[in-house]
Amino acid sequence: MLKRAYFPLLLALLLLANCTPPVVAPVPTGRPSPAATSSPPATMTPTPAGEATKTNATPTLPPPPWPSDTPYFTPTFGPSPTPTTGPSPTATLPPIELPVPAGTPNSTAPFIQGNYAYLGYGQTITILDLANPALPLLAGRVTLPENNFINDLQVAGQYLYLATGGYDQGGLDIFYLLTPAQPVWVGRYPVPYGSGRVIVQDQIAYLNRYTTLDVVDISNPAAPRLVASLAAQIGGTLVRIGDHLFGVYGACARMSPCGSHVEVINVANPATPTLVTHYQPEPIANVYASLAGFDGNTLYLGVYERLLAVDVSNPAAPAIVAEHQIAGWIPYATNDYALAYPSAALQVFDFSAGAPVLGGLILVLQTSLYQIGRLDRTLYLLYLDYLSQFSLQIVNLDDPDNPVVIGVYQP
Repeated sequence: MLKRAYFPLLLALLLLANCTPPVVAPVPTGRPSPAATSSPPATMTPTPAGEATKTNATPTLPPPPWPSDTPYFTPTFGPSPTPTTGPSPTATLPPIELPVPAGTPNSTAPFIQGNYAYLGYGQTITILDLANPALPLLAGRVTLPENNFINDLQVAGQYLYLATGGYDQGGLDIFYLLTPAQPVWVGRYPVPYGSGRVIVQDQIAYLNRYTTLDVVDISNPAAPRLVASLAAQIGGTLVRIGDHLFGVYGACARMSPCGSHVEVINVANPATPTLVTHYQPEPIANVYASLAGFDGNTLYLGVYERLLAVDVSNPAAPAIVAEHQIAGWIPYATNDYALAYPSAALQVFDFSAGAPVLGGLILVLQTSLYQIGRLDRTLYLLYLDYLSQFSLQIVNLDDPDNPVVIGVYQP
């Protein structure tokens, strides 16, 4: 009777035991429980061996040639070339083609090369196509990185040389003319606070740093190197005649009198430049003088309403050989003629008979005449407006009495 009384209870216990859910095996660490998500997350798919590096990370680039957020020069106008960082320092660059020797009077336009003009100011190189002088065309522009400003420019052969300055950087920058309208940066010689003028000759660049002359070997344009330096007050202009450099320094300060001088430096051996003389004759000692030009062994210094011809055939003893009274500012002079700027026109003075004879007039495009270049009997007058944009006026001077404007470029 007792066993039969407990039978229903045992049967209920057995039924209850059979309804208990099965025990779930522990989930391995590192994987979520199947109950925690309705679908496997992306991390559940294992990464095959060797594929860990296949990411979207930015590839490693070579170090930029400029201390700037803009690593390379980029054309902002004209044809779009294939992006390039320029040849590496180990690349074989074309040999440097030497320009017409400095001092040749019929080639004093360092910004002209073939049918192209290279105009540099601010952060922009402007390239003009002069194949048709009557219709100069904009061929391209190259913009420099921030805080790099062009102070001077010379084109020689397949290379373009810039003297650049900035707030705390600058120096000599070299471009390879991949095509005439597409300069490609290839090398830099850096100097603190930059440089003012550059002259290139015999695979040497002479860099004017106002109070210092740097002599830079550019035989390898991708790796220019310093050869020598010389402390000298050479100011803002620099020309080479024979084996000597002539730096013309003129200054006027508010609290001190004006004064000018000429520094003469022997660079027959570029590795050992030497100061020959500090030339300061009375006519320029207490006035502001500027370099108007040079021709053979003669320097022309412009003093307001006077033009001084200085014979430098003996660099150790320059001598004033002529003084001409010419009204106005005199921005350009050679042995055959000079240009004076008294008002809204350039006056041409013919020197063929020795004394200056007033010739014709050239009506200027604007009052901000920036630079004058000359090739044979053709003048290239550069103007720079308040927006830092260049205009170019091309003038034929076969007849100094009747100068002819043959072409104009205005942006």
